[in-house]
Amino acid sequence: MRVSNKSWLELKKNLKYIRNAAVVVLLLIFACCSSYDVRGMVYDLDGRPVRNYKLELQPFKTSTTDIVGRFYFSDVRKGTYTISGGREGYEAVSSAIEVFSDGQVVYLKTPSLANLLKLTHTSLVENRLEEAEGYINRALAIKPHSAEMYYYAAVLMFRQGKHAEASAFLEESGKIAPNSPAIRTFMAALQGMETEE
Repeated sequence: MRVSNKSWLELKKNLKYIRNAAVVVLLLIFACCSSYDVRGMVYDLDGRPVRNYKLELQPFKTSTTDIVGRFYFSDVRKGTYTISGGREGYEAVSSAIEVFSDGQVVYLKTPSLANLLKLTHTSLVENRLEEAEGYINRALAIKPHSAEMYYYAAVLMFRQGKHAEASAFLEESGKIAPNSPAIRTFMAALQGMETEE
């Protein structure tokens, strides 16, 4: 059987379209199914790395930061994920990330209890009471029984004219740190004010 030149050219042309279509399909499959490595670092508000911070790239990957705050997730498909984690003494973090390329780097910032203590102190000194209250609440979520945060809560209540609440926070603080001269001095001053009233 003999194939005409016209039929042969049409067959060649059709094979070219089929080959191009196959290449496009393969590229789409590769793009959809390729996976990436996602690296990152967790650090506190002072820029110090946070080690042993447990992370989850929801819903299926976990990682823990190394001594210099680095973490790594392998075989992550392109898309949007929620990365969340925590560690004792630090605020929990949860953030949406878009994975779009290999070797992508993600930086996560999380305040430590010490960071929140410093921010609370500064806010109280500068008389930004609402801001101080927010930091106190965040710190108490990290460490519910913190003598320092109870002390700062007492200072806040005192500044707001809520002396009974200030005394209650000082008592809680004194239970945790009974030998603190600052707590005893503040408590004595409050008790002196109560007797004058």
